[in-house]
Amino acid sequence: MKITPIIKIAGSKARQLDELLPHLAPKNTGSVLYDVFGGSGVVTIGWLSRYTANKAVFNDALPILCDLMQQVKTDKEFTKHVRRFFKPTTNTPAAFEDLRERFNSSKSSADRAHIFVYLTRHCFNGLVRFNKAGRFNSPFGKYENVGFPEDAISNYSRFGSRYKVLRSDFRECMQKAKDGDVVYIDPPYAPWSDTASFTTYTGDSFGDQDQLDLIDAAVGCYARGATVVAHNNAVDWLVKAYANAGAEITITPRRRGISCRLDTRVAMNEMMAVFK
Repeated sequence: MKITPIIKIAGSKARQLDELLPHLAPKNTGSVLYDVFGGSGVVTIGWLSRYTANKAVFNDALPILCDLMQQVKTDKEFTKHVRRFFKPTTNTPAAFEDLRERFNSSKSSADRAHIFVYLTRHCFNGLVRFNKAGRFNSPFGKYENVGFPEDAISNYSRFGSRYKVLRSDFRECMQKAKDGDVVYIDPPYAPWSDTASFTTYTGDSFGDQDQLDLIDAAVGCYARGATVVAHNNAVDWLVKAYANAGAEITITPRRRGISCRLDTRVAMNEMMAVFK
């Protein structure tokens, strides 16, 4: 079964699942995955698909991502609700702006979740971005054809009974991990420079101290008997910090960038740190 994300979002690990999941293997049938920065949910669903006897916790600090995972889990008509936004008449700048405003103004978590799928697949290259007021402000993407993620919705829904949704700070989430559990950390990446940074989808920053606090939390999980795997940019100071904390480090070039053209995206080194 090929697992693809429902939403289009920069940084998704969909293409790395086959490489990543063996590092997240559960120790037993009681092992729980804590997907700490759950994002698109593709790691949670991919893990549940491969390890069929286990359960998972999807966590994120961004409310809409948690609302989306909860709606897919509980709403049997989620596909129908989302499909109504995927038609030629809504693939225009005017329709996008209208639906973006509806999303920003709506008080319904269900309505926002439905529209969010549309917005991420019609905005510029999955650049999900919120301002400090919490308003989605990504621009229209101008795609000629936008596919409807029916298979992805079906796959997520299929595993709905085996994952829980948690909205919390990473510190609170990771504190729940116990002996035998698996913790996956895919945080806002540390920037390569002061001027080349994209550290969060929201208006809040995720700074160097947060990265160090994350390492401390990872060490705590490992001390309690959990397996911990983290991804991040292979920035020298961060690689050293993870290595000094006892992690095994692997560095791999990845094609990165927000450009809509693959040939203009540059290869940058990504770190995988494993506490096992």
